[in-house]
Amino acid sequence: LYGNTEDESIIREIRRDMAYEQEMVYLEQYFWENHVLAKNPPPYTEDSAQILGSVQRYCGPADTGAPVLELGADMTETLMYYLRLQEEKKKAEKRSEELERELQRAKAILIAEMGTSCTAECRRDGFHYTVTYNPVRKAGVDKNNLSRLKIQYPEIYERFVTVSEYRRFLVKVSAEEAA
Repeated sequence: LYGNTEDESIIREIRRDMAYEQEMVYLEQYFWENHVLAKNPPPYTEDSAQILGSVQRYCGPADTGAPVLELGADMTETLMYYLRLQEEKKKAEKRSEELERELQRAKAILIAEMGTSCTAECRRDGFHYTVTYNPVRKAGVDKNNLSRLKIQYPEIYERFVTVSEYRRFLVKVSAEEAA
């Protein structure tokens, strides 16, 4: 059916591809035998948010009393890869921080020139530039007032304040102890 009515339909002949069918059957059989029957989950190929969501659904909340897990060779390689990426990221962040400092400095110079004005303009090379620096006000409760709310009005605090849990991922590197 092509559209929303039977008058809008296209009929096409699809030729059977035996080689493709055989490949699909093989892949399905391989998956069934090596992952489903073996109770061995397939490796993750998704992005990190989907992996973490899957782990949280499958494993549940953290168990601080669980024994220390010894990583196997493949996961040790993944850890080394993670550490290499972390180093690359540090270098990129350093450059990004340098650029951010320069951006903020240029911005501060422009703001100083604007004084109390909220808008500035200029023209250059056939372009018109408008710079705005408008106040933004947002209601919020700071940490001290939140503590006071909890003490003075605990029922309101319990009703409106939500607490979320997150887990911090950290890798510490230390030298092996000599035996």
